[in-house]
Amino acid sequence: MRLVRWNPHVGKIGKGRKYIGVSTPGDLAAIIDARAAALGWSRAQYALAIWTDWKNRGCPPVTEPDRLLQLAKAEKPARKAG
Repeated sequence: MRLVRWNPHVGKIGKGRKYIGVSTPGDLAAIIDARAAALGWSRAQYALAIWTDWKNRGCPPVTEPDRLLQLAKAEKPARKAG
């Protein structure tokens, strides 16, 4: 069992917000870091800007399987009650 040092900020995420932690290839992190630094932002701020832009564009599919799933979901007829 690995012991983790207590952090007083853990669990203090703003109301209505969720924490997402991701691991990414080093080359992608380097691109994000460079762009974030150029704007004076943190890595997390830049990642949030990417996700916000994606949402503002209507959450378009990011892969072909994602596109097919969204298409199938949109074409599924509504179930009748009763």
